[in-house]
Amino acid sequence: MKLVEASNSNLDNFHLLTGKVIRGWAKLELYLSAWLIDLLGVDELRSRIVWDSYGDLRSKLKILKVLIRNFADENLWEEAKEIVLNVENVAENRYILPHAFGDVDESERKMTFVSERADGDFVINFLEEKAVDTTVLKNWLDHIGECQDRVAVFGQKLGGSVHQRSLMQRRQ
Repeated sequence: MKLVEASNSNLDNFHLLTGKVIRGWAKLELYLSAWLIDLLGVDELRSRIVWDSYGDLRSKLKILKVLIRNFADENLWEEAKEIVLNVENVAENRYILPHAFGDVDESERKMTFVSERADGDFVINFLEEKAVDTTVLKNWLDHIGECQDRVAVFGQKLGGSVHQRSLMQRRQ
């Protein structure tokens, strides 16, 4: 990985887009946490406390999936599954921006990130590299915006489609 100082305009654009992606992600998580208002029958403050109590995204999404599967109308399950899968796909790219060392390459067209990546057996590659074309940051931002819209619309559907009793209790 050969890195040099990129021009100020390209670095400024990289940093601007990086900031927008990170802020867009924060908004997406806020929308996801709002699903807990209906799924748990609590107010917004309590939903944020529960959401923030789970450290990683995988755990946060798992609680949403379990609650939806047990308390939401069955006709919402497939849409929720698609949304969560989409969020997981966006998360993989978004994660490297604030959490991995990276820089713009000498051609000012690629970002190379070096991070620790654990494989399925939790063997860590401390020097995993991922090169990303700088133009895709705008695509990442657009994808996060699309996720935000889908999560917000689904949240509105969820409002009147959550049962007080679990699926198991309703099926008895």
